[in-house]
Amino acid sequence: MSVNVLGPAYVQYQHPSLAEAERFLSDFGFTACGGTGATRYFRGVEAGGYCYVAHEGPREFIAGGFEVVDVDALIGASRTIIGASPVRPLSGPGGGSYVELRDPDGFRIDLIAGRETLEPLAGTDATIVNFGDRKQRFGQFQRFERRPARVRRLGHFGFNVSSFERSFAWYHDNLGMTASDTLHAGPAGDDVAAFMRVDRGVEWVDHHSVFFLASPTTHVHHCSFEVQDPDEVMMGNEWLKARGWKPFWGVGRHILGSQVFDYWRDCSGFVIEHYADGDILHRGHRSERHDVADEALSVWGPPPPSDFLD
Repeated sequence: MSVNVLGPAYVQYQHPSLAEAERFLSDFGFTACGGTGATRYFRGVEAGGYCYVAHEGPREFIAGGFEVVDVDALIGASRTIIGASPVRPLSGPGGGSYVELRDPDGFRIDLIAGRETLEPLAGTDATIVNFGDRKQRFGQFQRFERRPARVRRLGHFGFNVSSFERSFAWYHDNLGMTASDTLHAGPAGDDVAAFMRVDRGVEWVDHHSVFFLASPTTHVHHCSFEVQDPDEVMMGNEWLKARGWKPFWGVGRHILGSQVFDYWRDCSGFVIEHYADGDILHRGHRSERHDVADEALSVWGPPPPSDFLD
């Protein structure tokens, strides 16, 4: 029996310096919303719960989490998914409960329910664009300020995995996720990567909430947070550069998922992304299969670093 996850909830990372993590995450555009001791919680501007948890300790990816509909779904998952923990109380602002799972490579995946909703914060109004063939901003000016991008929410996270087949089956069979796109190596080659989305029927959802790629080594690849629009991506890029942080790849536009992206190395060397203008799909979309040799990673932007997929 699987549980249908509703969407990504949070990621948790451990950093050698919590003070440096707080500095980076503030510059990246998060808002601190609680914490005690060696743990800090961060949120975006949308209503919901915290979406990033920073712990102090040796450098490590701790967990990725998905929301489920209610505690009954957690109870069902705890009883039916192999290796699931009992239902446990969730620490952090808003309370709630969770069940801990381990995917085939041992990555911790939490299922979460019952968190109190945090009220939305002041965000960024959508930019009204005067397109070449369609004018829609009359007597109004574009006036931007220099500041961090404003993170809205967690969009997805991804892993380098040991087996495409095992990972695909686990996320599909246990979490009810479905592929938007897969990549294979050569015309007759095996599938090596997948962009998987949640299944909410005819409701529109993000192109992917988890990504994985078969690789010689296993580790977290990146986590990704949505901002309002491409201007916000660029403003975040300028702010992070001015603050001395290390860019990884961007700004550009992906082909699969379509989003405008900007990847950074955080204070501990983990990869983290701002994105905007991604695709949304529903159950009517049929999964597409692509030859990885024919699929560029971006349609415009600088070339990817040689270790982007490592």
